[in-house]
Amino acid sequence: MFHIMPYFRDYQAFGNTQIAPFQDLAGKAYYLIKLLLPLGFLPLVFWRYGILALPAIGVNLLSGRPGMYSTGFHYDDISSTLLLMSCALILVEKRIIIADWLGRKWLKGVFILWIVGVLVQLPASPSRKLMDALPNSSHLDLLEEIWYFDNNHPNDSLAVQSTIGPHIHRHNITIMTQQPTGECSPPKINGSIVKYILLSPDVGHYLINDIENCIKHLEDSSLYNRLNEFKHLIVYGHSTH
Repeated sequence: MFHIMPYFRDYQAFGNTQIAPFQDLAGKAYYLIKLLLPLGFLPLVFWRYGILALPAIGVNLLSGRPGMYSTGFHYDDISSTLLLMSCALILVEKRIIIADWLGRKWLKGVFILWIVGVLVQLPASPSRKLMDALPNSSHLDLLEEIWYFDNNHPNDSLAVQSTIGPHIHRHNITIMTQQPTGECSPPKINGSIVKYILLSPDVGHYLINDIENCIKHLEDSSLYNRLNEFKHLIVYGHSTH
């Protein structure tokens, strides 16, 4: 078993330990529909070819993290490529059977349902995503407080929410994550827990599924005290400092 300690993670270990194959079965079933519907369920009908993508899809289905089976992140890079490869094999090897299906009347109704299903699943256009991503006044206020904190604590170790991290540049920084039980335990850098934790429920929080529960856990913790000088940024400082 090899253990990779990346330099850009400050030599911290990383692994996906959220293994929960029976969690959110409805969400995982919908994930399979979203994967297979655009392909006309051909990898399922001709399963001996579709099994090519089964291991990659299985990795996502075993996870307890919703992002792994959402089709909204990069976790489908391998499985989608393998599904397309299997469809190419199906179209080549089963072209006679498929051509026979295309000549039948019942397939016209199926084709209409397939078109509707694909249109429903189409993601938002880049322009719509850009409009939704434009910063508002609360984002700008939050950014000002992030910069203010960064200027006043330039050398302190930090654990930050994923969307806050890109605005702070230093060596002793790590991402804040949430345990499967809902707890947010302070991470360590060089063997010591971080001095400050920066959060905000108003922006994205990758790897924190329930940020309200995360904040509550930190509020109840005896290790950290909340700094009241910030209005938009939630900052917890180590109680010994």
